[in-house]
Amino acid sequence: MKNIFKVLLLFLPLIANAGDYSITGASGRIDMNLRGVIAPMNMAKVSMCGDKCFHDMTGYDGMYHMKVQPGEYKIYVNDILMSQILVPSEKYFDVAPLIYNSDLGDM
Repeated sequence: MKNIFKVLLLFLPLIANAGDYSITGASGRIDMNLRGVIAPMNMAKVSMCGDKCFHDMTGYDGMYHMKVQPGEYKIYVNDILMSQILVPSEKYFDVAPLIYNSDLGDM
């Protein structure tokens, strides 16, 4: 009985901090507006900048995935500010899809 109690004491800190995540898997999608037609934007450079900057490129489906620390971030697509978000302390966080206007890149 004492051995079971010792094992429980060893795992208690892990159980108590089960919801405290120092790294969050953030993912989202970038779509492109081409004369009124919305399509996934592939090969877009996505940056999430807060205290640190994290970078990724979108795949053919327009999706990006990053491991970030919880906090406030500005999202840049091809170096253009698109959104500001708050990433909570969770295991995974889905960022709402962003629509990149193709006219922005022609400036």
